[in-house]
Amino acid sequence: MSNGCKICIPFCGQCTCPRGATGPTGVQGITGPTGLRGATGPTGIRGITGPTGLRGVTGATGLQGITGPTGPTGGFVSAFGGLMIAVGTMALTTTPTVVPLTIQSNESNNVDYSTANTITIVERGIYRVDVHVAGSTSPDDVVFTSLAINGSAQINTNQALLSTGDTTTTFVPSNYYLLDTGDQLTIQMSSSNNPTTFFFSVTGSGAILMVQRVV
Repeated sequence: MSNGCKICIPFCGQCTCPRGATGPTGVQGITGPTGLRGATGPTGIRGITGPTGLRGVTGATGLQGITGPTGPTGGFVSAFGGLMIAVGTMALTTTPTVVPLTIQSNESNNVDYSTANTITIVERGIYRVDVHVAGSTSPDDVVFTSLAINGSAQINTNQALLSTGDTTTTFVPSNYYLLDTGDQLTIQMSSSNNPTTFFFSVTGSGAILMVQRVV
């Protein structure tokens, strides 16, 4: 000790006491409050994409949708047939009258005969239409024979001939027509004077209406 004292008196200001042994560590103090959150750092580089996962289980089959409309029938559909009259007579006037056709052809396809004296078209298409009428009149007269479609006489299938009582007159108009489903075909006849009786031919059929689809 620098002051010649026999003991060290701490804090006397004159002695420099030797350092004593370190005491035990004290109890840890209470943790202070959490500091403020620092600023968010920059976004890191995007990692490598992982491998594709396993395929999931297939879901249940959905309900069946509504069935669509039926498409058009493919290919050409044939259509043909005819009507005719047996022996008989018919009173003619200046007003066109439908010829009674009561006998159907031996074979026919895709035509309808449900309307009396009429061929009704079932399949739309181009048809060859043939009209055949044979007979004589009393008294002599000019007779008009025509194909009628839906009741309207067709100019291009209209024939006028002088018919006499002693000679068979034959009418054979023929033509091609574009016909729609539901079109009705008949034969109409009239005379230039009133009245006139037409006698259908006793040989073969006195009147024939024939149709055949070509396209």
